Amino acid sequence: MSQNIENTPQSFESAYKRLETITNRLEDSTVSLEESFQLYEEGQKLLQLCERMLDEAERKLKIIQVDEKGVVVKEEPLG
Repeated sequence: MSQNIENTPQSFESAYKRLETITNRLEDSTVSLEESFQLYEEGQKLLQLCERMLDEAERKLKIIQVDEKGVVVKEEPLG
């Protein structure tokens, strides 16, 4: 049931969507204990992936100030 490395989501949106699917599946009382462990493990990996993607996006965000001519006069990291 868990995804292998070739099926690792390439975008935050697809990883998050898969994580939501796993969460919903884990809430289903008909899921076997073995499948629950597999889903939980996959969910943990996806959670770490999403966190890394968000951290990277945050690092890329910057507060940029431009003058009246549109020239960048100040650039600093967000936060």
